[in-house]
Amino acid sequence: MVGTNRTSSEKDDTITEFFGRFFGYVEEAARRSEQVKQRQTRRDGDGKPLDIDLAKALDLSPSTVGHWRKERHFPRQTLISSVLVRAGLDVEHGEHTTFLDLARRAHRAWTMRESATAGSGRAVPAEARAYDTVNAAIRSTDARGVSEPIPDGSNETADAAGDTKEESEPGLPEERRPEITALPRPFTQERCCSDPGDILLSGSAAESEHRVRLARAANALARKLRAQWEDEAADRGLDNPPPIPPRWVRTSRPVASRLRVALDDPQRPRFTPLPGTRQATAQAVEGGELAGLFDLYAGLGSGRIVVMGHRGTGKSATAILLLLEALDHRVRLPLPQAMSTPVPVLLNACDWDPRRHGLGDWFARQLATAYTFLASPEYGPDAAGELVRHGMVSLLLDGFDEMDRPRQVEALQRINRQRRSFRLLVLARTDDFTTAVQAETRPLHGAAAVELLPVAGEQAIRYLQDHRPDPPAHDDPMSRLIDRLRQHPDDPVSRALDTPLTLTLLREDPHAAADLLRPDHFTTREQAEDHLLDRVVPTAYPPHRPGPSAEQARRWLGFLATRMGRGDLAWWRMHHWAPMWERCLINALAGTLLMSGIGAVVFGPIGRYTVAGDTGTSFGVWYGALMGGCFGLLTGLVSELRDPPPGWTDRLGTAFGGRPARLLRRRPRPAFNTAAGLAIFMVVTMAVGNQSTYPYGLASGIVAAVAAGHAATRVRPTSGTGSRWGRLRPGGADLLAAATIGGPIGLAYGVSKTPLHGTFAGLIAAFGFGLMVSVARPIADIDTPPTPGMRWRLDRRRALLVACSAAIPIGVALGFQNGRTHGLTAGIVTAAGFGIMIALGSVAAISDIWRTGLLFAQLRMRRLFPLRGMRFLEDARRRHVLRTAGARYQFKHDRLRATLADDRPRSDPPPR
Repeated sequence: MVGTNRTSSEKDDTITEFFGRFFGYVEEAARRSEQVKQRQTRRDGDGKPLDIDLAKALDLSPSTVGHWRKERHFPRQTLISSVLVRAGLDVEHGEHTTFLDLARRAHRAWTMRESATAGSGRAVPAEARAYDTVNAAIRSTDARGVSEPIPDGSNETADAAGDTKEESEPGLPEERRPEITALPRPFTQERCCSDPGDILLSGSAAESEHRVRLARAANALARKLRAQWEDEAADRGLDNPPPIPPRWVRTSRPVASRLRVALDDPQRPRFTPLPGTRQATAQAVEGGELAGLFDLYAGLGSGRIVVMGHRGTGKSATAILLLLEALDHRVRLPLPQAMSTPVPVLLNACDWDPRRHGLGDWFARQLATAYTFLASPEYGPDAAGELVRHGMVSLLLDGFDEMDRPRQVEALQRINRQRRSFRLLVLARTDDFTTAVQAETRPLHGAAAVELLPVAGEQAIRYLQDHRPDPPAHDDPMSRLIDRLRQHPDDPVSRALDTPLTLTLLREDPHAAADLLRPDHFTTREQAEDHLLDRVVPTAYPPHRPGPSAEQARRWLGFLATRMGRGDLAWWRMHHWAPMWERCLINALAGTLLMSGIGAVVFGPIGRYTVAGDTGTSFGVWYGALMGGCFGLLTGLVSELRDPPPGWTDRLGTAFGGRPARLLRRRPRPAFNTAAGLAIFMVVTMAVGNQSTYPYGLASGIVAAVAAGHAATRVRPTSGTGSRWGRLRPGGADLLAAATIGGPIGLAYGVSKTPLHGTFAGLIAAFGFGLMVSVARPIADIDTPPTPGMRWRLDRRRALLVACSAAIPIGVALGFQNGRTHGLTAGIVTAAGFGIMIALGSVAAISDIWRTGLLFAQLRMRRLFPLRGMRFLEDARRRHVLRTAGARYQFKHDRLRATLADDRPRSDPPPR
């Protein structure tokens, strides 16, 4: 009992220490905030800043800060990291990492305390009770694999409450999600059951286990999407301050079929209404705001909606708000009904080539690529595809207008032919979508088409009033502009301020109000809009703020806008912007210089390493230079070939009469980690070929590469509080890869030297490179939203792990062998020399950061982009010139991209 009390006390001390230090950082971040610098922060009776002031300074809800103060909610890891950065502790700062480690320990203790509280009978939130209930249901599965229903409320067993601590959702304790125990019947196979609570389906144990896996995958996806888009909504200003509510009406343009087709048969609709909603009627399609759009999404029988709007009318913002509303609705539902509610996914159509892939296949591919944890074995072999085929996800397709006209027409044809297994909402510009439908000569079948309305005058006035100081200063330009909007609603400036884009630009740059008041300066609305867009870069890069000047930033952003086109920016694919032979040459030269120096030391008087009886400093220099140049060139080729340029199949088909390209398009390619496969192919071929014959080395390298590339695709999701080594546990594919690597190497060394030598070499190669294959697997953190910066850090971590896992055992083995002959110093020098060579070669072959860093150097030499390109991109995001969509960058609006790229299109005509 004493030990138990001491453990409980230690846990409470950890929680108390975390929240105490965390609020210190919160107050420091608030103090550094410009909002707090402009006025004196109010204090409570204890001398602490008021929660409402801290919340305003950090763009949070006061209730959130209050819950933290009372230790009722635990902040997400991403928010903790953001607070630390705003408090002056960058990610590279040692205290940043130390405090995150404390946060992980505190969250484990906090979760266990809350679970114990739930088991003691004290009142807990409904979501926590549902969480405990359903996990108890999973554990009570009978022999047939069908879960027995457990009533929600007070009938849970103490065991269910106690076991919850092992399955708690790290990083999102205030939004704990229930694990699902079964699936609704697939929409594609039969009509949905009229009772959403009818979820306990009969069937074999294997079928029931399959349903449970998919349901858990859907729940994990919902958590990931919620964390991702909540952060993105806050970054875009859709959370605090409140956004401009979207207004829409049914369009009069001929882009969809008759409304009767969209409403479907009310008695047997293709999609039944989501739980807690009603079947959509003709009246519901006529118009409304966000709530009405969600009702239409949830209750439309055909499951297809088209949301159109002109430039700047807030289509993407509407999609994000609708997605969050749908996720909120899913969370509020009782557990049985939540199981029959699909998870909304927002994707951009710029990556979709409808000539090659149908919509459903592309949707599944994008899910598997963007949310790699779905490839985890615990969710089944093809969780992403199963979620799409069973209608457990819905698609919000943005960026339709970013495709060229032929792809738009082909996309409409694909959508019309697509089997309706999931709900679909398409967002597009009004004129682009209308033109594509006219070219297709057939409307989008079964869709309800609506159009976003411009912001009403009074709504725009209220929005600007809410974001000016109160009371306003004397002769405030914003107040005079508001008076002008009220008195002259039809002049060019007033008509320009009828979109969320221009109102947001004016909110972020209130000094522009004085320019807009100049008499007769703007004769058209387009001139006023362009003036606001032209001020974005100078406002984001003022002279007094550290960083690049406005002129430099505009030049670099202009290059970025030109190369991006109308798509998104994936930093790991920027290497296609400069010739690859230059990077391969840099790798070869770097390898030559580095290895010539290492060779001089390893083969010189200190290391005395011998190859085929040759040693000495001069031999080490030329041998190291030769091997370093070859390895540098090979690693450069591996780095480039694992991500070939877009359209390489078309060029291959042109060179060979089109047949190879057709085969590559039609045949599904198995999952394969190209980087790991090519690296292992190079290592095994060289090692075996040097000791035997190169034909044998080539055959061994191919076999080992196939096994390693397949094994390295296995994804194991990790969490912020889980074991960081959990994903290294070997499976059958890992052991097979290790055997195909170590076996040929051991056999070659055993034949050329001695059996003992071959056994030792084979075991070391199997362990070292097998571990490298294991750590080369994709990392999927369920609890952390996918962002460009997060992908950069994950790639850096994976590259370091791969380098260490390959360099340490191989370097130690070679050093041990040489040390037995020439002494301890020679062994250490040999181990360090070859370890550095293997580590750097592994990093260059497998790391996206290395390849992108070389690309930044190429662009810097051409004076097109800064050398520290990733820092510039992140800085542009923080200055609200760029925004993120998942792990990719976008300009905050396509008109800003067009302005910077100097290919500004004609402005759309004002909406009717």
